[in-house]
Amino acid sequence: MKVQMITTAIVLIVVLLFTLFGFFITQPCDIDAVYLWCRLHPFSLADLIGCILFYGGAAFLSGLPALVKLELFNPEGSSKWNLITFAAMVLGVILIWNL
Repeated sequence: MKVQMITTAIVLIVVLLFTLFGFFITQPCDIDAVYLWCRLHPFSLADLIGCILFYGGAAFLSGLPALVKLELFNPEGSSKWNLITFAAMVLGVILIWNL
């Protein structure tokens, strides 16, 4: 239970920082667009898909489905769905950053 709380806290901190730097803290944009704010403004379809993948993956990894009584299980001795979810989150960030 303690490991789950630490994992949830880390995921929530990452999501909070992503949201703050992506949508609320205005950053200067140059030709390289090195800041997350610059990558998300103007908002495109790839950004929308990337944000859905990132926020959905973060919700899954933080244990949100268990809080709403939705039990999603990995096969015994495996972390297959956690790894797939993490890969989807990485794909979401790549969609935001490169397209």
